[in-house]
Amino acid sequence: MRATQQPTAHHRVRKSVAIPLLGGVVLAGAIFAVLTLTHHSNGHGVLDRAEKIPTSAIMTSRQLVAASVKSQRDALAPLVDSATPPGRLLPAGSALALVPMTWHQSGNFANAMADIHIPGEAQQKYELGFVRLSGSWRVTFIQGSS
Repeated sequence: MRATQQPTAHHRVRKSVAIPLLGGVVLAGAIFAVLTLTHHSNGHGVLDRAEKIPTSAIMTSRQLVAASVKSQRDALAPLVDSATPPGRLLPAGSALALVPMTWHQSGNFANAMADIHIPGEAQQKYELGFVRLSGSWRVTFIQGSS
């Protein structure tokens, strides 16, 4: 992006959500990857089984596009929330839907794919990371998919 261009909403999401969220949970993500690959691996390091997405994780993911900033931020794991710049996580009018049968869980860590539509932009695929805290799923990262 050239310095004179205004960032698109997608770039704002990647800058304000994906990077800080990933920065706050690199260790948790690494632990999740190792646990997932050893738990769900087909022997070649490839995940071979997706599970149905828990209703509580669907409800949490929907909070990311809620009208209120508080609801959006309540979807985040506490440490991630504290490491993320204040304000909205996704622009008003955004839509998010977890992709069925993309849930991979190992203990209290999980991930799933999501379709996110930001107003004025094409729908994009993202990976969402989750951690279960006190019985509730919270978002640990949002990573754009290529």
